[in-house]
Amino acid sequence: MTKIAKWANFVKHPKEFLFTHWPTYYFEGETIETSEGDVIVNTDFIFEHYMSAKKENPTILENNAKVFVEMPELIELTNKFCDELNKFIDFVCNNEIVYLYLEKKSTIVDYYEPESETE
Repeated sequence: MTKIAKWANFVKHPKEFLFTHWPTYYFEGETIETSEGDVIVNTDFIFEHYMSAKKENPTILENNAKVFVEMPELIELTNKFCDELNKFIDFVCNNEIVYLYLEKKSTIVDYYEPESETE
């Protein structure tokens, strides 16, 4: 989930990436020809430069026409997300303390049902 959050942060707040000229996009696992001096925006780059607002802006992207964006492989990312979601659901459903706490805070149960049968 952290990987998804960091990529979403990059898309939402691209910082100096806005000033990149015609970046080339490709997916993880694809072979693409790059040269020395080219900037590759991949998951490692995202974690290094887009971890928080306090991180230094990646000025190497400004006015750069040699930027390659390696997008995460979507099937693998989706599978990992579903695995984490299933673990979270199991944790909530199988843990009585968590279940009871969330039940008190939740408005989902009976949210759309009338309060009494006369309504």
